[in-house]
Amino acid sequence: MKIFLSFLATLLLLPLSLFSQTIFQQPLSPRIANYQITVRLDTEKKLLQGEETIRWRNHTANPTRELQFHLYMNAFRNRESSFLKNRHLRIRRFDVKTGQLGGVDIKQLVVDSEYDLTKKIEFIHPDDGNEQDSTVIRVPLPREVKPGESVEIQIQFETRLPEIIARTGYSGDFFLIAQWFPKLGVLEDKGWNCHQFHPNSEFFSDFGVYDVSFTLPKEYVVGATGILVSEERGDSLQTLLFHAEDVHDFALTAYPRFQKATREIEGVQVVLLYPPEHAGMVERYFIAITYALQDFGSWYLPYPYPNLTLVDPPIYGMNAGGMEYPCFITVGSVWGMPKGFKLLPEEVTVHEFGHQYFYGILANNEFEEAWLDEGFTSYATTKVLDKHFGKHTSFLTLGGILMGDFDHQKKTYMEHPKRDYIVKPSWKFELGDYGRMVYSKAMLTLMTLENYLGEDTMGKIMKTYFQRWKFKHPHTQDFIDIVNEIAPENMDWFLKPALYGTEVLDYEVYQIAYRKTKSLTKEQADSLEQPYNNSVTVLRRGEFVFPVELRVVFDNGDTLTTHWDGKERYKIFHFQRPEKLVSACVDPENKIYLDINWTNNSRTFRQNELAFQKHWLASLSLFQNFLLSLFTF
Repeated sequence: MKIFLSFLATLLLLPLSLFSQTIFQQPLSPRIANYQITVRLDTEKKLLQGEETIRWRNHTANPTRELQFHLYMNAFRNRESSFLKNRHLRIRRFDVKTGQLGGVDIKQLVVDSEYDLTKKIEFIHPDDGNEQDSTVIRVPLPREVKPGESVEIQIQFETRLPEIIARTGYSGDFFLIAQWFPKLGVLEDKGWNCHQFHPNSEFFSDFGVYDVSFTLPKEYVVGATGILVSEERGDSLQTLLFHAEDVHDFALTAYPRFQKATREIEGVQVVLLYPPEHAGMVERYFIAITYALQDFGSWYLPYPYPNLTLVDPPIYGMNAGGMEYPCFITVGSVWGMPKGFKLLPEEVTVHEFGHQYFYGILANNEFEEAWLDEGFTSYATTKVLDKHFGKHTSFLTLGGILMGDFDHQKKTYMEHPKRDYIVKPSWKFELGDYGRMVYSKAMLTLMTLENYLGEDTMGKIMKTYFQRWKFKHPHTQDFIDIVNEIAPENMDWFLKPALYGTEVLDYEVYQIAYRKTKSLTKEQADSLEQPYNNSVTVLRRGEFVFPVELRVVFDNGDTLTTHWDGKERYKIFHFQRPEKLVSACVDPENKIYLDINWTNNSRTFRQNELAFQKHWLASLSLFQNFLLSLFTF
């Protein structure tokens, strides 16, 4: 109880402005889990000492007699944790060195200022039964919390930061502080949703208001999820007070050499923190974030928060780059990055900002349906980059090598298109399949859907999705229901196999032919015309059925387009005309992004100069693999 009284005294000493600060006159979210945190960073010991008060409301239809918490930092407590034990499941290497393990310890947990439940804390392992994993705890309550009732939890904790791993920790004097405090799971009608931390999994939590007091040496420059409402400086320390509303997480960064650039873009105060050696990247960051704020605001809804912080780590902190938190993203670049190499910083900036919408505003369960964030973010990122940098030049234009964001997503999926399906708990994917399905196949699925329905219809679907489900944690079926509501036809025939199946989509122009007709009609004979019997054979090589368009060209330049439902294994199209067939192409505008092999979509009797280019692009595979192995987002 002494610890709690000390904590209460600390809170009372904080400026009243911290708790009277208001961003939104009307809450954007239900504000189920609200946090007040006081924390101090020991930069020498790499240690956080903190106290938090959580005010939580049971918004479900059922009572609960327990609480469940994530202790994410315990994923790095020992090498037998589920995260480190299964790190081979993800392409990006995760490793920790001796003496650099992290972890979080709860020193005391009190409920309603009365019940000390510290000794009742129990580690649980809901996903894999790994007794060595300590990333989830349950705490039995002394009373039942009924629907609509609230409870207040006071926690004193200590967090040891690891050397940067999974975008959290320290590297030298650079700190990226994420997933650092005991954090409530999400209570649903069916019970607590509180998964362990796995190599492929990310996060899921309720919205709320965060007030964070952060104390550290005064020479450090700090960025955070919230708005800075006050600061106090002493001889050696500084205390910064941050406030955020309608968010579901809180992250911070600290580095003594950060430079700060601030601009107002689309009504948003954008802060870029960067090391001095990256000054040449500043304009590129602001151009990219301007495109993202404008396009996402136009396509979906205006960015609802007044602030956004971009963090560009120093070179030795690069492992912290490429991650999203509410109103706070980490990006990345290196000194002298060529303008033609847009993976850094343009692509990563647009992608991580995109998470502000899908991970941030919609806030789906990333443990169970990660595609609703990563897949949609990849889809939206590709659209932004295509619009401003070109479909096949948005990733790389260097030394005659061209590559777009679309190209690398398509290539990744084509490597093993049948190995898995999209909608699956993230920790159950095997090596490489998480990114291949959740990012790449999901992006290709959404682009194919857009091309089939049309940009206007897809735009209406996406705006409806955001208006209906912002701050409400949607599921896959919620999106499917909106598609079927707005589309001119029920799209289950496409979405169900695309999301829940492993079927491959591949249509091929197998054969084209022409021959002179042996017999002439009287009219043909009178006109001295000799018609040709032209034929095109189209195969459906995959199990995925999709309607396709066939375009044929004749030697007089005439073009004819016809459609096929694509259901049979093959179909022969006949064209009796005075002209000879020159070429045929299925899906001539390459609208079916899920088609795994566009090189078999056409045949021609004329020399095809593009054939060499196709083989040349294939020869870039090793180079692309090298580039893509450096970064995952």
